[in-house]
Amino acid sequence: MSTPPNNATSTTTAKPKLPEINWTANHYEMLHKLLTETEKPENRSVFYGKENKDDNTSGDSKNKVCKRIAEAIVPELFVQNPTAIAKRITTKIKNVYSTYKELSMRLRKTGEGLGGQDSGLGGTQLDFYISADGPDDTTPVEARNIWDQLVAELPVFPRLHRLLGARPNVVPIVVTTPMGPNGQETIWHQRPYCPPVINDENIDPVLHEEQARQEQLNVNPPSPPRTTSAFGTVTTNTIPTPPPSTLPPATPATRAPKPSSGIAKAFQKASSTIPQKRNHTAVDQLVDVQRDAVNMMHQNNMMKNANDTRAQLLAEYQAGIWTVAQYKRQLRKLIVPHHPAKIRRVESVSGSSDTDDIPSSDPVVEDE
Repeated sequence: MSTPPNNATSTTTAKPKLPEINWTANHYEMLHKLLTETEKPENRSVFYGKENKDDNTSGDSKNKVCKRIAEAIVPELFVQNPTAIAKRITTKIKNVYSTYKELSMRLRKTGEGLGGQDSGLGGTQLDFYISADGPDDTTPVEARNIWDQLVAELPVFPRLHRLLGARPNVVPIVVTTPMGPNGQETIWHQRPYCPPVINDENIDPVLHEEQARQEQLNVNPPSPPRTTSAFGTVTTNTIPTPPPSTLPPATPATRAPKPSSGIAKAFQKASSTIPQKRNHTAVDQLVDVQRDAVNMMHQNNMMKNANDTRAQLLAEYQAGIWTVAQYKRQLRKLIVPHHPAKIRRVESVSGSSDTDDIPSSDPVVEDE
């Protein structure tokens, strides 16, 4: 017995496979369009954070922003499959950012950029720093050569450097290496902040006069009072000292009572049971010296880590990453690092957890 043919048609049709996007054609035209869309005001905060501290975020999710970008640069593919093309945009942005991070490390690699200059804020500075606008007249020749090689490998590198080079979550401001034979080392990957120099003409003339007067006093201190002689007797302008006060006669000391013989015997018996102190040998002294050295090194490392963290927090605050309240909370953590109860009390008073204020470590978009 034969079965009747199934005349029902499928209500779902497979979506056509999307063609690949050629990002490098026509001098990276499509990639430049992608970066242009990410720089627009409605999209910029999602990829690069706030341009100013007072700016407001758009409130759009990363997935929504990627769909908006896909519709703008490849509208014909967006109509066919919006979800798939949005994922492609997300993946491409991640790959471009990862490529920039990898290439930019060559500007800080040992032998290409790392020097031994000590920073006034503590730590080591690089031999050179290339600003977001690229090399200038002060850029060394070796740095310019490295820059030219990076541009040859990725022509959009200057544009990515302008967008990402000053972002602390892409290029850390300062990095502390793990403990090694030479201890921990702090390296400034971004140029440390230096306060502007105040010109002399902007200083109040009264302050200049006061400074000159203080310097004159330091050079020529006031002379002591002059001594005068009268008939062989030298007299000076000194304040006479008062005569010593007369003390009352001391009370005759009374004779102490004689201890009983029983107490003396008990004291001798107790003294005999106390173990004698072992002699301190040379090995014991060596162990003590080593213990003191380890403790001192540990204390120095803790102080150095705290100073480096304070410097990093200050640089991040000046870069606009932290607000005043967030910056103060981070400093309070350094003051009471070993008292969790105090930290919890500070968090309860502030009304929010400190981890909510920490910026993301990766500015690239993520799939939702």
